[in-house]
Amino acid sequence: MRKLICAVAISFLMILASQSSAGTISPDLQSVLNSALPSQKIDVIVILKDRVKLDTFRDSNISVRRSKIITALKDNAARTQTPVLAFLIARNAGAVNSLWIINGISATVRAAVIPQLARRPDVSEVRLNFVIPLAEPPPAGA
Repeated sequence: MRKLICAVAISFLMILASQSSAGTISPDLQSVLNSALPSQKIDVIVILKDRVKLDTFRDSNISVRRSKIITALKDNAARTQTPVLAFLIARNAGAVNSLWIINGISATVRAAVIPQLARRPDVSEVRLNFVIPLAEPPPAGA
């Protein structure tokens, strides 16, 4: 009986640990998914968990500091995005682009792939990618 209780407790803890390490789907994307067919293509932005700690860059020369930050951001993206890029390519994602400055990836994926993507332990969030229209300029002389 004691072994059974231990096995159930360990299983429960493993389930909790796997759920806490998974990413989330943004509310606006979830709204689109609720009415989408599994094969429908949706433009998303995948935000990865791994972040560069920008407060560790303390060079007094701003040009040197900027250069080091840019290098660190690009290196971090190259290191952490490879498995997610492979995941996306294997699932026929289109328009795949690295967004190194935020350690994210934009892509067009089938609706059925999005929950799988969000469950990855290296993904923080999957968001809907959409165009933000510019406001019309006021008429001349107004």
